[in-house]
Amino acid sequence: MPGTPLRKLPYIDVLVVAEKHTVAKAIANILAEGRIFREYIYGVPAYFFSRKNRLWCCLGLKGHLLDFDFEEAYNSWKQVDPRTLFFVDPVKVIRPENLRYVHALQTLGRRAREVILALDADVEGEAIAFEVVEIVKRVNPHATFKRAWFSALTREDILTAFENLRKPNPLFANKVFSRMIIDLTIGAAFTRLLTLAVERNRFKLPRGMFLSYGPCQSPVLFLVVKRALERENFQKKKYYTLIALIEKEGIVYKAEYTGEKIYDKEKAEKLYKELSREKEAEVVQAKYSKVSVKPPIPLNTIDLERDCSKFLDIRAKETLSLAEKLYQHGLISYPRTETTIYPPTLNLRKIASLFSSHPIYGPYVSSQILLKPVIVPTKGRDDDKAHPPIYPIKSVQLDYVRKTLGGKACKIYDYVVRRFLATLSDPA
Repeated sequence: MPGTPLRKLPYIDVLVVAEKHTVAKAIANILAEGRIFREYIYGVPAYFFSRKNRLWCCLGLKGHLLDFDFEEAYNSWKQVDPRTLFFVDPVKVIRPENLRYVHALQTLGRRAREVILALDADVEGEAIAFEVVEIVKRVNPHATFKRAWFSALTREDILTAFENLRKPNPLFANKVFSRMIIDLTIGAAFTRLLTLAVERNRFKLPRGMFLSYGPCQSPVLFLVVKRALERENFQKKKYYTLIALIEKEGIVYKAEYTGEKIYDKEKAEKLYKELSREKEAEVVQAKYSKVSVKPPIPLNTIDLERDCSKFLDIRAKETLSLAEKLYQHGLISYPRTETTIYPPTLNLRKIASLFSSHPIYGPYVSSQILLKPVIVPTKGRDDDKAHPPIYPIKSVQLDYVRKTLGGKACKIYDYVVRRFLATLSDPA
């Protein structure tokens, strides 16, 4: 089929639409019963194969295809009152950078009898699913649409999802569309208002420049500026502390004054002289305690971003981007989740056993986890009912991850594996 002209493309029984090219390819590899043929449609790879005597095609997109914008009549900043934008319904427009994906989708959608929406299993994925529905219906109003919902790119998860197709949920999609409209309206109205207000006060901005406002960026900038001003206005205040070195049986112990801070130099010197005259110290009270460290709870997105920033020096945005690549390569489960409770259907022993022969994790897994008659994981409080916590789904050498996705992705994979194993462990 490679090199087939677009006009000679066959009719398709089932068109599977995924959010990324790598996911579409992975799904094709799992579902195909025989050879897979790759064809480029407007430069976008599509994978054709046979399954149950039907012709299937998998196509990967690149995020949202549509966006919201105001009609041309409202584009004039000086002639349109910014307040007017709050009473105008934006229209959907095709994102210019994704035009070729729209053309590819229309080309294949025109020839498809059934469309399976295999977008990411979250509200963003549901919104993109409805964008796909809207675009395909423009060229093929008779196509039927079903939704595949999965949290990991394993053979078991994909087959289960395609055997239990559901209807797309418009409530999830409308949640995203509402946010997009609010962001557009507030951002556009206040950006115009700020820019015009500055220009009215005779501060002429350079041509093409404006003062931007965003529902997220502006509050964050306020917090950044507030903290910066606090640092600039901070006044250092000198204080004194007392430290005594006490020797007993050849061991030197450090005793530090724990009272209120001493700002008076004379008071500090007086206490110092009094202590200096003492030759012996008395232990008034001794406290002994046994410290036990609880294992961590299952991993969600917020903890992943926070811990990778704190311990691995990887920024939150980059962490999530790399985690999505690990997911797309079938190494970890879906990384966008609020859940910190493993579902009872998740076979934790089976997942842990994947790492029993791993050169790094294997000895610990074999001696500390698999020998347990019953594995009782830790659990948090949150369950979004959509995805399980983040966990590894494939055991590979760290060198493979490093060579395939880079050093930072390797660190994140290593952390996800260790965090998962820790949740199955006893207190330390």
